[in-house]
Amino acid sequence: MAEQAFLWLAPMFLSLLQPDELIFVWAALCLEKSIIVVSDNKLLLSSAILTLQTLLSPFKWCLVSIPILPMSLVDLLDAPIPIIVGVPQEIEVEIPCLVNPKGHEETLQDKVVIRINSIGSSVGQKVLKIEKNGIEIPLPDFNSLAQLLTPLLASLQNSSRTKNMRNSNFLADILLQPNEEQQQALLQIQSMFQTSL
Repeated sequence: MAEQAFLWLAPMFLSLLQPDELIFVWAALCLEKSIIVVSDNKLLLSSAILTLQTLLSPFKWCLVSIPILPMSLVDLLDAPIPIIVGVPQEIEVEIPCLVNPKGHEETLQDKVVIRINSIGSSVGQKVLKIEKNGIEIPLPDFNSLAQLLTPLLASLQNSSRTKNMRNSNFLADILLQPNEEQQQALLQIQSMFQTSL
């Protein structure tokens, strides 16, 4: 079941990451750091949050996880417990620590913020940005893992559907259905992280 969920959820989010970014996010998850994903696209937002949970397989995220945060639960961002949460860009403007991080360092301490911009993205424009907020994660030498991940992530990024996703405003209409090569790449990525645990 987890394998099928990963194949459905992961391509859209993982196609936006570089190997070092993926390793950092995975390590932050393993260390139970809070992860806040902000996006203008709710499909991509929920895909990212659910992919983050499946990256921990065979373990499970047992803490708070909300794929799309409603305005009524914004106070959860101040919770002293680790959370994985997706924040739609339209409510981001109501959250001072996300709009203007300077002056809110204490609130964002130990939280990774991943910003994904799908609207108006053009060739060469960075679609994803990771804000580490002073988090230093002591990683072992993952150079070999990064080298192994590079071609696998490239196969996701080189899909013609993924290129259209990054270069158009129709992201919400595209649900990636990975081809055979991409499915194999996704399963290898999942296996690599499982064996790295």
